[in-house]
Amino acid sequence: MQTRTHQFHVTIALLFGAVLLAGTPFATRAAQVGNTGYTNGFGSLPPVGDWSSGSMSGASADHTTTATLDAAAVAVAAGAISTVLLTDAGDPMTANGFAAWSSTALSLQVRPTGNAATLLMCTLVNNLGVNANAATISYDFAVSPLAEEVNGFRAFYSLTGAANSWTPIPAFSVGTSGRLTTTLTVNWVAGGNLYLMWADDNGSPGPDNENRIDNFFASAQPDSEIPANITGQPANRTVAELQPTSFTVGVAGFPTPTAQWYSNSAAIPGATNFTYSIPSATLGFSGAGFHAVVQNTASNVFYSATSSVATLTVTADVVAPGLVSVASAGVSAVALSFTERVLESTATNVANYFITNNAGVPLAVISATLSPDLTNVSLVTATQTLGGIYTLVINGVRDLSAASNVIATNTTGIFITADYTTANIGNPTLPGGIVTVPGGYNVTGAGSDIGGTGDQFTFAHQQRAGDFDFKVRVAAVTFRDAWTKASLMARENLNSNSVFAAAVATPLLVGSVFESRATTAAASVKSGNFPASYPDTWLRLSRVGNLFTGYASFDGQSWVQLGSVTLAVGPVFLGYAVTSHDVQNSSTAQFRDFGVASGATAVALSSYNFITESLSAATRTTPVVISEIMYKPGGSNTNNLEFIELYNSNP
Repeated sequence: MQTRTHQFHVTIALLFGAVLLAGTPFATRAAQVGNTGYTNGFGSLPPVGDWSSGSMSGASADHTTTATLDAAAVAVAAGAISTVLLTDAGDPMTANGFAAWSSTALSLQVRPTGNAATLLMCTLVNNLGVNANAATISYDFAVSPLAEEVNGFRAFYSLTGAANSWTPIPAFSVGTSGRLTTTLTVNWVAGGNLYLMWADDNGSPGPDNENRIDNFFASAQPDSEIPANITGQPANRTVAELQPTSFTVGVAGFPTPTAQWYSNSAAIPGATNFTYSIPSATLGFSGAGFHAVVQNTASNVFYSATSSVATLTVTADVVAPGLVSVASAGVSAVALSFTERVLESTATNVANYFITNNAGVPLAVISATLSPDLTNVSLVTATQTLGGIYTLVINGVRDLSAASNVIATNTTGIFITADYTTANIGNPTLPGGIVTVPGGYNVTGAGSDIGGTGDQFTFAHQQRAGDFDFKVRVAAVTFRDAWTKASLMARENLNSNSVFAAAVATPLLVGSVFESRATTAAASVKSGNFPASYPDTWLRLSRVGNLFTGYASFDGQSWVQLGSVTLAVGPVFLGYAVTSHDVQNSSTAQFRDFGVASGATAVALSSYNFITESLSAATRTTPVVISEIMYKPGGSNTNNLEFIELYNSNP
């Protein structure tokens, strides 16, 4: 066993802010409420200006009744609730004076601390084109179980946003969870704003548990019925053969008009949305004209409007398919990927594939299977030699175009046999693979992430039944993003939304965490934290019954537990998972020294003796150090400044 000396260096990122009502102001914008309303499921951080936050300075004892909280909240002008929502990976969010968007729970959360109350505001704009006499608002509300002086939110609306112009919303000022809906009778002028505000007291004891809003919807009712009319014409489209395209018509009217799309004057069955999509445009579509007819009945009169005709031009595909990647998928399988969709009869013809080993000896190809995406092929072969180098030669594979372009003669790919099967989960744009190296494997993967409700990454795996306790050293990870991930993972299946448990390493200051998804298609959850220290970042994953536990270590012997999850699963897929968190670029993780975690000891993070440096000339590549960081606190003293001082101790 190798013994390594660990010198650990920490990089700290600092964020600056202030309190009410201050922070990062939003750009001018508002949530547009048109004919189809405004919907936000909070799958991403809401645009600035749609949703904002404010923090009311004070203490937790300032507002212990609804009367005092209401009086303080309505005295605030909308323009002062101007802080961009925080982004928080926790669920619940970390307690803060401002509201946050949870990137894990995909919802808006409020969990006040260090203040008197937190304000959350939504700014809606009437985009109907006419005045509205009512607005209907609904959303899913989850209230914290911790009893407070004022449970849940206190909610208000205003058409001007001026201080003391707010009107209470009783339906939203509740302390019970559920789907909340109300209709506000308002004179909402065309193009005017409607402000919605929620106030949450910083209750005792603190910090609060969170209150959250999700699946928000708002609609406006015109004060008069409006004939159907076209507000935006469909545009001409030019698209490559077999690529997707769509046509969209802008529509106004109340009640909301129906739509029917036509191609060369013939109604298209089922094409009744305001957007008509063609998933794969063949050459036969070229020159076709598309238009929409929209209709409604307003004030007992039938109205119909017809859009202009948009023409579709399809350019012929004259480019032959190419080979993107070839990789071992076990001792009797090979996985390959093409640059485009290919013709099944040619992709599954074993005569189109010829494999030899490094000595030129042929390896029999037994079968070829094309995946449903028509770009990936799995070959079953005779038994390969573990660690052997093989050359694959491809001929005769054709694409789906009218020209039936054929792959270049003797297209070649080289792979090394590994005892792991590679799967590209979630169909990343850049497929990955595994390469055997002395002491372990290099796994390359791209993809958007491991996390959220669905994953996209490369997974080199084996099937494993029963209990286990394995460890691996991550020697290095190619940096593409702070959330590039190299993981030791157990997974129920190879679907993108599968339940899983993983000990995860990232390249920089995020360090190592435990991540899991306990329910299919649910949002994943992260826990724990351990500093990265390459080349000695160790990960460990164990299973006892249905309890999966993740650990991290500097030496592969003393382990800090990151988290655990209970998964009701049978045999699992176990192996190395890599996502670059960048769909355009791949990352490579170096997995080394995989083995059973025998004799492992669980310790606390505090037991590690980290080596730090006193303030002086830096001991590495530069004499510049950060000696002082200051920020501007709240208050009226304009002489307070925000700055960072760089101290060059060795000019």
